[in-house]
Amino acid sequence: MLQHYQKYFYAVHANTPELKTIAYKLRYKIYAEEYGEEVFNTGKNLKIEMDEYDDEACHCLLFHKPTHTPIGYIRLVPYNERSKRQLPIEHICNDGFDTNIISLAELRSKETGEVSRMAIESSFRRRAYDVSFQLRDKSSSGTNNRRMKINYLPLCLALMGVLSCQETKLTFSVALMEPKLAKLLKMFGIQLKQIGSVIEFHGQRAPFVLYPQSSYDSLRPGFRELCAQIKEELNFTGDIPQLPMLDPIHPTNYKNVGKNESLHPATRTLHH
Repeated sequence: MLQHYQKYFYAVHANTPELKTIAYKLRYKIYAEEYGEEVFNTGKNLKIEMDEYDDEACHCLLFHKPTHTPIGYIRLVPYNERSKRQLPIEHICNDGFDTNIISLAELRSKETGEVSRMAIESSFRRRAYDVSFQLRDKSSSGTNNRRMKINYLPLCLALMGVLSCQETKLTFSVALMEPKLAKLLKMFGIQLKQIGSVIEFHGQRAPFVLYPQSSYDSLRPGFRELCAQIKEELNFTGDIPQLPMLDPIHPTNYKNVGKNESLHPATRTLHH
């Protein structure tokens, strides 16, 4: 898995105005394609998708290495103790949360944030639970036909969220996601607990609490290596090669991606 990732992808901490613009354009492209321009777009003339939490959020991008094109995104919104502004999830889950798992005091503290806007470009997307989950890579007839049997791009984004939580010293993170995605991430070792009822929000979703440190500690050795690679990339401070100008209207042609080592596309399932 690590070799496959190193060949096809790399992670970037989107901490400059240029990279943040790329992130907002990618979000717009994915959401406009999925739900229509009117649903998520807040910068229609600029073809970007932004909200009031972006200024204080930690943004991460996943790039396709052969083309240096952004294809995945996730952000972490820390709770702002100064403004006392609720996390986005509280505006959506009106029925509240299971306070036996996480109290409102913990939810609204400097130890908590929210992982959201998880998105993967449609050319790489397929619902992760539509393919069988297998932990062992297998070869068919010859090494040129090697395929990845694990749909691991959701894990890459989840690891970016875990690492962002560790970097900002958060004990908890909440997220709104499809229960089937949560089940998949748990199989990778991500530690999640459902803290509320399933609701209708662009599909069936439920609130979860994510435990960053125990998630890291529970990773299997191969996934730990992948996490270490992503951490190294997120900490990289040099220039990003061939910084792209993302065109939200004309998608990149990925027809030759993985020609000899193909990849099951991943999913975009967490995006409030």
